[in-house]
Amino acid sequence: MIRTPKRRRTLRDFAEAFLTLRKQGKAEKSAGAPEDGEAEFPEAVSGWMQAHQVFTLKEFREYVDARKDVLRRLEGLGKEISRMDTALKHIHQHETLRPVYEKSRKGFTRTREKFAEAHREELSAFSKAARYLKANHLTANDFARLKEERKKLKAEREKLIGQLRSRTAPCRMIPA
Repeated sequence: MIRTPKRRRTLRDFAEAFLTLRKQGKAEKSAGAPEDGEAEFPEAVSGWMQAHQVFTLKEFREYVDARKDVLRRLEGLGKEISRMDTALKHIHQHETLRPVYEKSRKGFTRTREKFAEAHREELSAFSKAARYLKANHLTANDFARLKEERKKLKAEREKLIGQLRSRTAPCRMIPA
């Protein structure tokens, strides 16, 4: 009995299999996946593979492993930027809703109760923001500092993405 050698599967094979599964509705689409251009995905993968001489999953793993430090740093920066966005949002909300809170503390009890009932959502948002600021030891004065720090982190993130792109040809797989 003659055995034929088993053909090694390439990344393009996996990309085409994935596209087939998506068309059959058996693979979930990611939140940022574009609807248009799906048919060109295997061709884009193939072009990238040709440019970088990466054809097997093993070679792809080696390719990614060589860039893991940059990818980990990018992930950490993304989390830090997201945390700062949340802090900035709460500081802004706290300062914006402070007049409503202060007004809810003035007047007679009945007046305060009516005002609180009419502005329940705003007071709830203010309270949530105040709890977040207290738990994270932040004040309104930290807004400018956090914004500047966030700007620096975003610049560093763009620099790292530039490093990845300089080592690689333009590819849709690298975050924009």
